[in-house]
Amino acid sequence: MSQTPPLFYVAPEQVGQQDVNYFLQQALAKQFDGQNYCIVAEQTQDRLDPRKPGTTRKIKSYAIEAGGVTHNLHFDITDVSSVNLKTAGWA
Repeated sequence: MSQTPPLFYVAPEQVGQQDVNYFLQQALAKQFDGQNYCIVAEQTQDRLDPRKPGTTRKIKSYAIEAGGVTHNLHFDITDVSSVNLKTAGWA
């Protein structure tokens, strides 16, 4: 029986004006506090939203090795990435 890893929703209120990637790096550091961990894969992709046909959600996925185990974590950053992209700019 395969188990689907949880999908964590990231709200704009959680991130504030921070960069989304920086916020997620801090969250991962807290999750694995005191452990040696390594991010072995990172991917951002658009996935179809099964609740709303024809729409997509932006998902940031990580594979993290810690304690000899690989953990797969997925974050829905759709609402946050659209907010932070508007405030980010190139100098």
